[in-house]
Amino acid sequence: MTLVNNEPEKVDFTFNYTKSTGFYGNIIDKRLNPIPSNTIIYKCLPGIGATTVEIKEKRNSIIVLPNLPVIKGKQEIHATENNTIAVYEDIHNNELIEYLSRQDILFKTILTTPESFLFKVKEVMRELGINMYEEYFLLFDEGHKYLLDNSYREYLILPFNDFFKFKRKAIISATPLRFSDPRFKEQGFINASINPIYDVKKELKLINTNNIAYALRKQINIIEDENYCIFYNSIDGIKSLIDNLGILAESNIFCSAFSRRELEIQKYVNVFSEFNLEARLKKYNFFTSSFYNGLDIKLKDIKPTLIILTTAKYADHTVVDPYTDTIQIVGRIRNGVSNIIHITDTHDKIHCKTPQQIVDEFNTSGEVYKAIKTLKMAATTQFAQKLYTEALERIFPYVNLLNKPVESPKRTLVDEEVFYEESINYFKLDNYFYQNKVREYYSRIENLIEAYERTKAFNINYEICYSKVDKADLLKRFGGKYTSPEVYLDITNILNEIEGFRTSEPYEYQRQVAVLRRQFPLIVGAYFKLHITEMLALNFNHRKIQRAVILRDAETGMNSHPIIDAIYITIGSIKKLPCSKIKEILQDIYKEHNVNRNAKASDIERYYDTRDIKVLVKKKWQRGYEFIAPKYNLPMNI
Repeated sequence: MTLVNNEPEKVDFTFNYTKSTGFYGNIIDKRLNPIPSNTIIYKCLPGIGATTVEIKEKRNSIIVLPNLPVIKGKQEIHATENNTIAVYEDIHNNELIEYLSRQDILFKTILTTPESFLFKVKEVMRELGINMYEEYFLLFDEGHKYLLDNSYREYLILPFNDFFKFKRKAIISATPLRFSDPRFKEQGFINASINPIYDVKKELKLINTNNIAYALRKQINIIEDENYCIFYNSIDGIKSLIDNLGILAESNIFCSAFSRRELEIQKYVNVFSEFNLEARLKKYNFFTSSFYNGLDIKLKDIKPTLIILTTAKYADHTVVDPYTDTIQIVGRIRNGVSNIIHITDTHDKIHCKTPQQIVDEFNTSGEVYKAIKTLKMAATTQFAQKLYTEALERIFPYVNLLNKPVESPKRTLVDEEVFYEESINYFKLDNYFYQNKVREYYSRIENLIEAYERTKAFNINYEICYSKVDKADLLKRFGGKYTSPEVYLDITNILNEIEGFRTSEPYEYQRQVAVLRRQFPLIVGAYFKLHITEMLALNFNHRKIQRAVILRDAETGMNSHPIIDAIYITIGSIKKLPCSKIKEILQDIYKEHNVNRNAKASDIERYYDTRDIKVLVKKKWQRGYEFIAPKYNLPMNI
């Protein structure tokens, strides 16, 4: 298969946009009002009212939005005037049935998450005998998020199977990223760009640092503002900053509902999963990525300093794309800001691949996958079938880019094709290209500056802020957001509490377990494989529990490659080790799994792409390895 680079999509039409009168009067060419079918609209600027056009349009509409805070915000604005309904996890199906049955609402407008579209909207439409594919216009808002976030939200892109069935449909995206799914071309989609014809550039201070906390503290001391809105996609990082700066009493944290629960367990206060003025802005207001897109943060008579923090070296999930994330973040503060600052580190050894490398790896791993699949189909014993199946699951990157069956809390109510057979998932493929491209920005500060300049949205003022004491003040990150002992205890207690439903209300039991498993797969998996007393004996230590799960799977025949998994779990997010420590780790794992082998440090090359380095150990330089990337997949249930 031939793959293409994920470069910006070609634009077929450009529509000029002025500043004075809002979206309706500002689009000089009226072909975008109402939004036409089979169109991808690249709005380039947030807050211009493109989604409002569809909400106000006199036709039945389903608008799918990827973030719950955005849905609740739009529902609050439009519920009364435009008769919208918001559908998400807490909304019962009966509420949607009642809404759709109302004769006084001539045109129905449904605002929904991708998950609720699958498991609520479709079910109710089917139950009421409504042909939504013919009777409704489907709009996917914040379209770039479906491409960018699908690597960690399994349901996010599943509604696209329905999207292409709708007679009338469109996408609104923040930026012209390429959607490579061939169905767009087959159905004749066009790309339209909304082009502002006034100066939109904003001043942005870009600070390169080796110490995020030090640089942030320094900027706060220089600016001395009354309010700061700090966007940082790391709960651990936010906690570390609050503790480091001693600002707990002066801080708000805005994050997802699950992160809020974790923070409340740890006795953090002023934590919110929705933004509203009743939350009262404090001096320091931290936002995770749930609040990066689509949300209107309206502050009365306040223009805060906006600060974006990224730590590419220690937590690459915090990095932002100047073309999408930064523009969207700045656009969240509707009344404007007094300063825009991006504080970041860079990492010249960050693992990123060229488009050609991605193409080569994809094609090669695909050939291996298909060869093993053929062998599996020819296997005549259950044991051989199991070995081939496990081998297939470890072929990187090909297997990661396939459509796979997804667990549903109520599978019978979703079209079977949602759980499609293996085929290329083009959204995952686009995401793979895109993530490598963004990582490259953070390999050198010059790359990031160039990316900002190409957006034509910012005037960049570049500064360097290095600390001589970064080891004493450095914010360290660890993998796994929901793996603290407190969270393990909380989730296992919940599982114990609902155990009574297992026989009396089996569906309710399965639904609640499925909901927990989606957000806490490692904890729920361990709960069912290990007795709770065993987890307690391990002090709910995440890494020890993972090792115990691997051993149990090996004993029960569920894992034929436990050594690979044990190595990945033990090394975790560690970036480099001396040979002596690597040898010690490997020997311990060999012994644990009854492998009679003398460990060598070079054995690690079987499991990781590595680089020979020197490591300082007790003031002496020793030979060691840097771990660039694992060679195999780690099963999702570990």
